[in-house]
Amino acid sequence: MVLAAWPDAAELCGYCDAPDMTPELVEALVRLTEEIIGEPLGHTVRKLFPQALDRSIRDEVVLAWEGRKGGPSRKGGLRLSNKLSSANHVQISAMRFPRPKGGAYPADWGQFSVRVRSSAPAALQVLTSLGRYAELAQTFFARADSPQWWDSLAQARAAHPEALALGRLRFASQRGWAISERLGWINCWGSRAAAELGLQQQDAAACAERVECTADGGRLLWLTAAPFDFGDEGHRSRHAALMNHLAPHRHDGD
Repeated sequence: MVLAAWPDAAELCGYCDAPDMTPELVEALVRLTEEIIGEPLGHTVRKLFPQALDRSIRDEVVLAWEGRKGGPSRKGGLRLSNKLSSANHVQISAMRFPRPKGGAYPADWGQFSVRVRSSAPAALQVLTSLGRYAELAQTFFARADSPQWWDSLAQARAAHPEALALGRLRFASQRGWAISERLGWINCWGSRAAAELGLQQQDAAACAERVECTADGGRLLWLTAAPFDFGDEGHRSRHAALMNHLAPHRHDGD
């Protein structure tokens, strides 16, 4: 997709159980984003470029999940955006994935993503609203990357390869199944995932700028108060400390 290729795109991403990823939820995610950036997301990406949305958001979700050619689809995806020319150009995707035969997932799962230009005036407002998105979608894990995330990682890897292995961790849903994902600048775990990762323990707070309790007993964790920058030694240390704390849950496969 167009936005996925942007060199300066920052992402907010969340995971929930597939039954929760409804057209109503997708519409609510879109409305929240519109509130944050102060403009409508009246476009859909059906092939490559955004075009004006000619139906309701809910109907567009149904169209996407039934398959673009009208046939049923076991993996449906939706992409909505505002105009490419907008300074706060944002793209929202929402997908539901079925469990592969013989795969590691004993249940279907849903994923949403909000991508915004790192240089967008509203980028920080979108990314630091992670807690609102996570609560709305009842996610068991969600993360947001800072605007500096990928550029600073690329620049710092040559000098600090040993400290910049992102790795992947196993995050459990409330129903017990799990996905593997990496950490972000800001992270939100549901109560079950937080308990399994030991984020109730006091020493977890030493790995991050702050750890907040969520309404459902989960945890919202900020690695740093300022946007995360891999070129900052203190930021790298925070990332390494949290990865070490969560090392027993390291999972490099699918």
